[in-house]
Amino acid sequence: MSRTAILWLRAVLAALLLVAPLLLAGRVAASDVEATEADGVELAAADPARDQLPSLDSILDRYVEAVGGREAFRKLHTRVVHGRMITDLPSRTPPVYAVDSLTIYSKAGGQYLVAYRTPDGGRLEGFDGEIEWSHEAGEIRSAHRRTGRREIWLRDPQNALNFRRHFDKLELAGKEMREWRHVYVVRIDDEPSHDLTFDVETGLLNGMGYHHVLEDYREVDGVLMPFRVVYGRKGGSTTLFIDSVEHNVPVDESLFSPPDTEGS
Repeated sequence: MSRTAILWLRAVLAALLLVAPLLLAGRVAASDVEATEADGVELAAADPARDQLPSLDSILDRYVEAVGGREAFRKLHTRVVHGRMITDLPSRTPPVYAVDSLTIYSKAGGQYLVAYRTPDGGRLEGFDGEIEWSHEAGEIRSAHRRTGRREIWLRDPQNALNFRRHFDKLELAGKEMREWRHVYVVRIDDEPSHDLTFDVETGLLNGMGYHHVLEDYREVDGVLMPFRVVYGRKGGSTTLFIDSVEHNVPVDESLFSPPDTEGS
C-alpha cells in the first residue's frame, strides 16, 4: 500500500471516530422522543378516563347503596332520636360551654319536631310540611317558609330517597379536597357554602356546607346514619351527639304544627 493510501485511510478512520458518537447520540435522542410521544399518547388516553366525573345520579345512587339501599329506607316511616347538643365556644369571653338534651320526632317526607331541654327551660322547633317555626317562652319566635332545607332533609327518615324532593336545585359542581378527603361537590342552591359533599372513597355524605360535617355513621334498622353532626361556628362549634334512634314508632301528626298561642 502506498504512503498516500495509508494517509487517506487514517483520515477516514479519524472522521468516523468523530462522527460515530454524534450519530449514536442522535439515535438515542430520537428513541427518547419516540418513547415520550408514545407515553404521552397513552397518558393522554388515560387521563380523561381517570379524571372524568361520574354523573350526579350515579353519585346519589351510590350514596343510597352505601347507607343501606332503597328497600331498607322504604320501610322507615317515622323516627325518634334522643341526643345532646353541645355548644363549645372556648374563644368567647367568657368561654361558652352548654349541654342541651333534645328529642327529634320526624316523619317520612320531612315533617319534624325538635324539643330542646335547656337549663333555662326549653324550646321547640318544627316543620309541618310547609312552614318552619320555633316556639319559646310561650311565643312563636319565627315562622318562615322552608329556608332550612338541609336540616329538613337530614331529619327525614327516608332522606336518602328524597334528595330531589327537598332540594329544588341539584348540580354536580366538581371534585375537590375538603377536610383532607376527596369529595364530589353537589350544589343545592346559588350559595357554595351550602354544598353537599360526598366522599369519593366511601360514597357517604360527609358535609352539608362549610364547617357542617357528618361523622360517625352507624347502622340502625338496616340503614346507616351519622351519629355526630358538627356545626362549625365562630370561636368553636355546636355538635349534635345522637344517643339512641327508634324507627316506626307512633308519632302524633299534631306535633309538627305550630302551637296555638291565642288565649294562652
